[in-house]
Amino acid sequence: MSGIAPQNQRMGGFRVIVLHFIFLIYLIIVLVRVLSSYFPQPRSPVAVRAERVVYNATEPVLRPLRRIVPPLRVGGMMLDLSPAIAVVILGILADRL
Repeated sequence: MSGIAPQNQRMGGFRVIVLHFIFLIYLIIVLVRVLSSYFPQPRSPVAVRAERVVYNATEPVLRPLRRIVPPLRVGGMMLDLSPAIAVVILGILADRL
């Protein structure tokens, strides 16, 4: 019987796995947003809707980070560091689970 984990320990492990999975999915969504910023805006309704979903999923996290660390002017461009900061924070949170 000692080889079987108690029910609450198994459920705790399951919760950690689910949270890691959620963090991974969110990380992928943030990376999709970053990569999509390098390409022209989509014209097809499906692509526009997908881009809107990605934007709506990431903006609530990125906007407050952008207030703390505003985009930097690099030459004639603006460099937004908020996605990189979000990835670091997600990594730290996932590591603490």
